[in-house]
Amino acid sequence: DTHSCCTGCGDQGEESLHMDRDNLQQEVDSLRCQANMERWPVSRSITEMIAFVEGGQKGDFLIHSPENRCNPWIPKERRSLVRAIEECAYIALTRVISPS
Repeated sequence: DTHSCCTGCGDQGEESLHMDRDNLQQEVDSLRCQANMERWPVSRSITEMIAFVEGGQKGDFLIHSPENRCNPWIPKERRSLVRAIEECAYIALTRVISPS
């Protein structure tokens, strides 16, 4: 038995070649789709992300639960979601991950 990369390994080589061709075709199709996508500058993306998060805050029961007295994570005063996430990360880093 001689092996040649160009001729394949019998049935197994042909099957592998067919799978490679299918994978490459899927990748080309994906790249074509991505090439046609609208591109946004990062500044616009960030603005849109902030608007999306702030727009969903009022209906988020993790932030505004029906019974706030039962929610230990609710801030004592009204704050933004970004500030709440920063505080949770700080608590996790200082008290949970590396307690003194």
